[in-house]
Amino acid sequence: MPFNHLIKLRLDYANFLALNNTVVPNYTKYVSGLKNIKPNKNNSELKEIYNYHQAGAKFPFILMRDSMKTTKINFTKYNAGEKKGAEGIELLNKMEALLDKFTQKYFE
Repeated sequence: MPFNHLIKLRLDYANFLALNNTVVPNYTKYVSGLKNIKPNKNNSELKEIYNYHQAGAKFPFILMRDSMKTTKINFTKYNAGEKKGAEGIELLNKMEALLDKFTQKYFE
């Protein structure tokens, strides 16, 4: 086996461990924690901001998390998760714009 191939395998394994042991568990806690936030039911603006935040945070994550259920990364699912990540970022950007509008309305 060529040396370059061994280095690539070692880096792939290191990436897998970092994602599987650190990134995925921490992000799982973050996404789960979002469910504990209860926006004021009477404030439709806050509910809309919250809904965009929750959707944007978990949208790409589900596929990426599922891509690592075995000891090898399922790159088909992982890449699909990355593509969904762009859609998640759009939702988070919308959330940020709504939050800016909300803070300007009530705090400035």
